[in-house]
Amino acid sequence: KVMPYNLLILDIGLPNVNGLSLLQWVRDRGDLTPTIIITARDTLKDRVRGLDGGADHFSKIVNLVKSILNYFRDFLVS
Repeated sequence: KVMPYNLLILDIGLPNVNGLSLLQWVRDRGDLTPTIIITARDTLKDRVRGLDGGADHFSKIVNLVKSILNYFRDFLVS
């Protein structure tokens, strides 16, 4: 049985495939699953390629980790 995903999280530098190529394959199949790219790469070219390739959000991994930690810190303090 195939189950749809609610969210796809990709890194550009996957071990055996480029994350942008994987995203292109997903989009070519007509799959519009919301997609976040997290990566250590942060050039304008990488961002443009990711967002133009169908990603809904692009974040440098350091920024994402900081955001998650801040969210939980605020959540736990409340």
